[in-house]
Amino acid sequence: MNYRILLADDEPQVLKSFQEKLVNHLDIDPIFTESPKEVLKLIESDPYGYAVILLDFHFKDEERTGADLAIGLRKINPK
Repeated sequence: MNYRILLADDEPQVLKSFQEKLVNHLDIDPIFTESPKEVLKLIESDPYGYAVILLDFHFKDEERTGADLAIGLRKINPK
């Protein structure tokens, strides 16, 4: 069984670092995005599909923080 994890950060080098570390893990299926809007779309389309969601706290050019985004995600999936 593969565990999907969602990683969101607006810094491409941070995502690249995670990609390099996770590429060889057989039980992890990582999904990467730089956009808080994309995070919402992914979770809305599959609310229970991720074992872990990691969010950046400060997204450039966004008024909401990663904490604000987490509150929105919790409304979609309270678990």
